[in-house]
Amino acid sequence: MTWRLSEAVTEHNVEDIAGSLRKYGYRGPAHPGAVAGWLRAQGSDIDTLVARARMAEREGRPDQAEFRRTLLEVYGRRCAITGCDAEAALAAAHLGDWRFENDPGAGILLRSDLHCLLDAGLLVIGPDYRVAEAPPWYAELRGRRLRLPRNRLHWPRLPCDGPDQTRS
Repeated sequence: MTWRLSEAVTEHNVEDIAGSLRKYGYRGPAHPGAVAGWLRAQGSDIDTLVARARMAEREGRPDQAEFRRTLLEVYGRRCAITGCDAEAALAAAHLGDWRFENDPGAGILLRSDLHCLLDAGLLVIGPDYRVAEAPPWYAELRGRRLRLPRNRLHWPRLPCDGPDQTRS
C-alpha cells in the first residue's frame, strides 16, 4: 500500500501541516478536508514534496548549501535518525527560523523524507533526543535515539513546544 500525506492530515496536526505547506503554495484554510484535498489535487506524495522542498531551498535560501555542508560534517554524513549515508538523500533541517540561525545547533541532518515529516509536524523529536511521534508507516522510528554530533555544542537545540517545533 502506498501512503500519501493527504491520508495523514488530522484535526490534531492540520495547523502544522497547513503552515508547512505554505512554502509549496497552499493558501487555503487549515481544516483537514481542505488540506487533504489540496494534497491530493497536487498529487503530493512524500517524494513530490521532497523535490519541491529542494527547489524552494535553492531559490529562497542562499545560506542553505553552507548550512547543509556544515551539518554533513558534524553528523558524519549520516542521518541523525536512521544512519543513512546516501548523501544525495540527506537534508539540513532547521529547528528554528532559518533566517536567523545557521549554526550546527540550529539544525539536524535528516533523510529528506524525514525532514518533510518533521516540517509537517508528523515527526516529533522529544527533549530526550528520541523520536517521540512518527506516522504509522514510520512506526519503527518511535523511541529511536538520535545519533548526535561528537561536539556537544553542535547538538540540536530542540524547542520544548511540542509538535510545531520546527520551521525549516
